[in-house]
Amino acid sequence: MPTSWSREPLLWFLIPALLIFAWHRWQGPVTTPPLVIAGRAVDDAVAARGQAVSEVERRSVVRELVTQEVLVQAALDRGMAAQDAGVRLQLAARMAFLLVGEPPEPSPEQLAAFLASNVERYHQGPHLTLTQVCAPDEATACAWRDALAAGASPDELGAELVIGRQLEDYPAADLAVFLGQDFVATVTRAATGAWIAPVVSTRGVHAVRVQTVTTGGLPALIELPGLAEDWRADWRRRELARQVDGLLRDRPVVFDDGVARPW
Repeated sequence: MPTSWSREPLLWFLIPALLIFAWHRWQGPVTTPPLVIAGRAVDDAVAARGQAVSEVERRSVVRELVTQEVLVQAALDRGMAAQDAGVRLQLAARMAFLLVGEPPEPSPEQLAAFLASNVERYHQGPHLTLTQVCAPDEATACAWRDALAAGASPDELGAELVIGRQLEDYPAADLAVFLGQDFVATVTRAATGAWIAPVVSTRGVHAVRVQTVTTGGLPALIELPGLAEDWRADWRRRELARQVDGLLRDRPVVFDDGVARPW
């Protein structure tokens, strides 16, 4: 038969509390791990202040780094890195940099293969070298054509456009943006060396003399100084994809709302 003291509610509260207290005593005092500050970071920060750094300034530098580190650790303890989109992007970019590392120096054969596999990216359209003057109307353009053919200076005729009167090795695609596709179609079909008019553009009416028209195509490697950097960027992209595939190997991807999404 239960004794009267065993029916006391307070007793059933005290017994578990005493057991928990005894367990913590047996485990020993809870110690907080130290806050580790990179000594190199301290030395670099002090050196950045200049050679004559007083003890007060040195302590201030150390205090700043300690404050920064303890705030970072507190933020990590609260899961702020996982909640802040900006921090997540920075962490992902930093990890990608560490995983990928520096790309190797591409060989001429690798650059040639990269160029051949990216023809549309590097293909250059026609380029034109020409002289043009912009007239107020078709009759004036024809009169100027004859005057120019007789030796008049283009600099003395018409208002100068933003692109100028003399265009050297000018991309046809860029010229079409400024003067229109019809203008480009006319001058690319024109005979070189002779003044022609009227040539209509989106800016007015012109007298034009075409000196050269190049057909375009793939440039030589030496004409593409940025090709090596493009190759390195492509190498980084492929290497990162390989590293990410390794991290995801045997690791299923699920979404917290339970909805399956192809990726």
